[in-house]
Amino acid sequence: MTTLSQTRNFWTASAGLLLITLVLLAHQYLPDQISDLAHQLIRSLHGPGFGLVALVIMMLMRNPERPLVAYIKAAAFSMLLAGVAEASQILGPRNAQISDLLTDALGILGFLATAAVLDRSVRSTVGKPQAILLALVSIPALVLTLMPTTWLSYALVMRGQSLPQILSFDEAWEQTY
Repeated sequence: MTTLSQTRNFWTASAGLLLITLVLLAHQYLPDQISDLAHQLIRSLHGPGFGLVALVIMMLMRNPERPLVAYIKAAAFSMLLAGVAEASQILGPRNAQISDLLTDALGILGFLATAAVLDRSVRSTVGKPQAILLALVSIPALVLTLMPTTWLSYALVMRGQSLPQILSFDEAWEQTY
């Protein structure tokens, strides 16, 4: 039985390290010569991105006997990772900002609390009144987290569709010009 536990711990640790690496690399990348709208869209990914990171961490730490503990640990580790990611931007091409940490916290809250509301084992642990309170907190947090990214994505697509393009050089017939 211990080899199964050791194998699971190895894969969990490997997935965690991969996740940390991807988050830190994403915070070092900023495409050259992008529009202000695209730059705002990239910044808006903080909340949803860390919300998804928190969900992955929660799934990696999940213990069937104590489901609520996984959510609390996932929130703590995700915020720690958000702080490290912001600090890593000090030397990179992007700017470290406290407002990004607040956005990260809102995304973590929105995603984890919504997942907790949908999780039967958590609902049975906390009781109905607390589950209702959790839903009243989680849904607005999730909407506030996703709205900027959704709106900026829509604006970027609509801007792309509204600008005329004579030649894109994507088609074979355009290569002659």
